[in-house]
Order: sequence, then structure tokens, then C-alpha cells
Amino acid sequence: MQVLLILCFVVGVVRAFRPLQQPRTRMIPLNMGGKQSKFGIFSPAVIVAKTVLGEAKLNKIRGKAISLHSQAITEWCLQYGAYNLRLKLIKKAKKNGDELGFLI
Repeated sequence: MQVLLILCFVVGVVRAFRPLQQPRTRMIPLNMGGKQSKFGIFSPAVIVAKTVLGEAKLNKIRGKAISLHSQAITEWCLQYGAYNLRLKLIKKAKKNGDELGFLI
């Protein structure tokens, strides 16, 4: 009986000093384009727009366009009852934009 109590005490002490494991959360890194972007069919037009408008103005226009597109995807998903597809469609639009060269 005493051996069992000592064993339980030892196990409790070992567990108390064991480093706590952080709960795993599924984090998906979102790269917002930049230097990691692919060179696509629309990349030359984006480069010209960047030199004509300036990078700050282009980023403002790009952000507004992305916002409007995300709103359109959300409205479509709500209209057709496919709200569970919303995030997948937005990620797909980002991937397509990268491949076409909009995010250069």
C-alpha cells in the first residue's frame, strides 16, 4: 500500500514539472503577395500601374478591389446557401490572383 502511494506521489511530481504542451491550433500563413508572388499574364500591367500610380496608390486600389471581390463572394454564398464554401472560394481567388500576376 505504501509503495502504491509513493509511486502515485512520484508520478504526480514528475507530471507537475513536465513542460506544458500548447494546444495545437491550425494556423494558415497568409502571404499578401509581394516578393513571393508569381509572374503571371497580368504582371506587366501591374508593374506599369505601380510605376505610374505609385506603390501606395496601387495598394489602396488593390485592397479596395479585393474587398469588393470578397463581398461579392460572400453575397453569392449567402444567396445560394453555400456559406460553408466562402473561405475556400476566397482562398481560391487569392491563389488565382497570384498565378495570374495581380499580386506582384
